[in-house]
Amino acid sequence: MNLLALMERVSHPNFKINYDLGNSCASGFPTDFALRLLAQYLAGIHIKDRKKLFGPTVPLGTGDTDFKGNFSTLNEISYSGYYIIQGARGGDDFETAKKYLAFVRRLLS
Repeated sequence: MNLLALMERVSHPNFKINYDLGNSCASGFPTDFALRLLAQYLAGIHIKDRKKLFGPTVPLGTGDTDFKGNFSTLNEISYSGYYIIQGARGGDDFETAKKYLAFVRRLLS
């Protein structure tokens, strides 16, 4: 059963999707299409960067995830849910978190 069919079958307002941009990219799935198709069910977006073809999680902005395109689509569908940063760990977690927050703020502006 695909995700849309599951959401339609359950059909409950508290049953939502936390969509992972990095995993979608890594699987080769057309993320912009999925975001549009699942728009009414989205409650959270995992902001993660990965390499295509099931590559590893990498620091935000260094992989193949199309953040600019994804955030454009999220804006077009009027997404207003949560954003969860799920970036690769760095040497200094506090500095890495600050860097990732700045990265996401640029995408949202």
